Amino acid sequence: MLVLPGPLGLNAHPISGPSGLRPGYLALACDLQGEGLAVDHLPEATALSQPLFNERPRPSQRALLALGAGPEIDAERIARDAEAEWQLHLYSRTVHSFTNPEAAQRNMSETIRYSPDADARAWASALDLLSHALG
Repeated sequence: MLVLPGPLGLNAHPISGPSGLRPGYLALACDLQGEGLAVDHLPEATALSQPLFNERPRPSQRALLALGAGPEIDAERIARDAEAEWQLHLYSRTVHSFTNPEAAQRNMSETIRYSPDADARAWASALDLLSHALG
């Protein structure tokens, strides 16, 4: 399982990884910005994240690069050709960092905010997907 950090970067929350993974599963915190950057202010985070949207490789390819794949890898093609199991869940009344209990410490409730209900539902969905896809 790849754990993607919130907008403030690779801080303690994604590094600690998800709890409750059954033995045999592995969680890797993906450093999309490089160099383990974590910042405290959203404008700085936005500026650091902009290259992810402006340049190649795309974020999904960066995730594969973090796992050691070469830059010529097309992550979307791999997922499509492998008929990968995937799901998209949208949770109402949530914003960035809805799985991070420390989000409230940032005092930016319109941008990042923890949601215990959405966190629990998202984690249950992730475990269900893993169980279904991997047995």
